[in-house]
Amino acid sequence: MKSDNKILVGLSFVIFGLLSILNYFRILHLDDDVIYGIVLVFFGLITVNRTFRNNSRGLMSFGVAAFLTGIVLIMKSHFDLLDTRGIIFTSILFIGGSVSLMLFGDETKEKAFLYAGIVLILLSILTITLFKSLGLFYLTNKIGNYFEYFWPVILIIFGMSLFINRKK
Repeated sequence: MKSDNKILVGLSFVIFGLLSILNYFRILHLDDDVIYGIVLVFFGLITVNRTFRNNSRGLMSFGVAAFLTGIVLIMKSHFDLLDTRGIIFTSILFIGGSVSLMLFGDETKEKAFLYAGIVLILLSILTITLFKSLGLFYLTNKIGNYFEYFWPVILIIFGMSLFINRKK
């Protein structure tokens, strides 16, 4: 890990620690999600700023995803949402589209990033409007409930397949 990245991660931990201490002593009145969101927004902004036009696509993608995840966490804690699964699914699509658009902004010759970003953002808009009117939220909640039960099994199988298929 580069020295600059270590400093950024260290600053993120310091901010998290300070906000947690201020919250513990009731100087600030923040939910845990807001604290996580603030740290992710800080980390994402600085990371994207440092990696744009720097050929660090992976780190830039991570920074954009961290920033937007922080925004989702902050928004989720400030608004009383009845169906959090719907907002999470829509957020994943929107974050994926935003990452693709940022990658296109970094390398404008790669049109696949532009097309993928537009498609994912349009899908996120459709999930907000169309899914509710078609009753697909009920179906996705049912599928989500099944995944909650089988998630550990899926992770174990995936981990074992990585272990078995590794290069020797």
